[in-house]
Formats: sequence, structure tokens, C-alpha cells
Amino acid sequence: MKKLFFTLPLLILCHCAVTDNEQGGISEVPNPSPEMAQKSGKSLEQLQRGHVVYMLHCAECHTYPLPHDLDEVDFVDSVPKMVKHSGLNPSDGNDVLAYILAVKNM
Repeated sequence: MKKLFFTLPLLILCHCAVTDNEQGGISEVPNPSPEMAQKSGKSLEQLQRGHVVYMLHCAECHTYPLPHDLDEVDFVDSVPKMVKHSGLNPSDGNDVLAYILAVKNM
């Protein structure tokens, strides 16, 4: 049931993917993989949760910046601020940050 909760919204978003956005469309945002989890030292489940939150909430305020295009220090500093501003809980912020840093280090 948990997988359905996370997978269904993601499938809907992927179906509506936009690819012409200069700053990164959702089709350009990589899905978490076991390889990404192993390399990052984070669980695949945490990266999947972070990916879902990233896909569902980040574009409410801005486009999907591709994680590899931005500085890691900026993300570590700004993600908690954005999470607080958005009303998400800190656990969601930790998951998003783990996902972003895993993508950066691929």
C-alpha cells in the first residue's frame, strides 16, 4: 500500500512531463536507483520518498532545478529554509536533501 501511495502520484506526474523547460523539466529528474542508494549511503526508500516530495512540492514555488546544476553547499543551506517555508515537515526535508545530494554525486 505504501508503494502505491508513493508510486501513483509519481506516475501521474511522469505522464504529464514537460521536456522543453530550460531550467529542467520533470522528465529530466532521475529516479532513485539501488546504485544511487549504495553510492550515497542512504536507503533506497529514503531516496524514493525524497524524490516524491521533490516532484510533488518543489515546483509549487519554482521549476525543477536539476540537482547537478547547483552547488551542494547551497542545497544544504537552502533546503531546510524552503521546507519550513512550504510547511513540509523536517523529515520530508531530510529525504529531499538526501535525494538531491545522491543525484549530485552520481
